[in-house]
Amino acid sequence: MNVDKVIKQLAAREKRLKAILRKLEQKRYDADRDVEKLQDLRQRLDGLRPKQDGRPGTWKGQQGYDLFLIVKDMRKRTGCKVKHAIEALHKLKWPPCDKHGVSELRARYSGTVKPYWAPRVREMEKIEAELAVLEAKREPVMTDDEGRDLVNPGLKGRSR
Repeated sequence: MNVDKVIKQLAAREKRLKAILRKLEQKRYDADRDVEKLQDLRQRLDGLRPKQDGRPGTWKGQQGYDLFLIVKDMRKRTGCKVKHAIEALHKLKWPPCDKHGVSELRARYSGTVKPYWAPRVREMEKIEAELAVLEAKREPVMTDDEGRDLVNPGLKGRSR
């Protein structure tokens, strides 16, 4: 074999390996950035959910959150007004509507629950959508086969 030919082949392989390394470093950088964003989104989401420690106000805690979600769901499914949704949920004895009167629930919903929980739920939905996109985007940086194919592209069709 000609020494010059071997040196050229080695130089070409080194160049290809350096390009592969740059690609892998960029993928790793992107993956690390996505992981940081995921952690940040999860922390923001946890901060918006009802707190379990301490005693929050009744309507700014889990009960208010539940009331907001079930009224929102009922309105979405039936297209009815808040008044009718609360009345129907009270008749069904759906918690937390089973513990309070209809007039109290309507007053609390419009005065405390909706103003407090509506922006938080919208923000939670946005964050959950971003999380879903990031989770779907997450993939292994590179499989062993992809690495081999990058290093030796001529071996793709042949058995190894």
